[in-house]
Amino acid sequence: MRNCPGPEKCPYGGYIIYASEDPQYSDLMYECSIYKEFRRVRENMERLIKVLPKGLWERRLDNFIPEDEVTERALDLSKKYVRHRAWKIGSNFVLLGGYGTGKTHRFCLFFCVNPFFVMGLRISLCT
Repeated sequence: MRNCPGPEKCPYGGYIIYASEDPQYSDLMYECSIYKEFRRVRENMERLIKVLPKGLWERRLDNFIPEDEVTERALDLSKKYVRHRAWKIGSNFVLLGGYGTGKTHRFCLFFCVNPFFVMGLRISLCT
């Protein structure tokens, strides 16, 4: 594992291979837990991309333009949530608001730009 290039560049398709030096024994292969989680997140992202409009795939915190003071405050809270990794202490992030307030945009900021943000999290999107 010392020479692991990371799950996105794994030359062994997510398997750890232990080569036997004894011809009596075959090589051993184990599924890498890091790659397994990477694959799960990637599959979830592929499903998410199928339901989100293409225009939202490129959203980031730095390209969201709040149109009023309330939306600007929501953006600040969103940034604070990410900066402090509040999900790690069990904090929820709920987006509520009327039409055009940036709820779906903000959802994409978190989950489309950084898929590893969602590792191990349960997410519900109703739009």
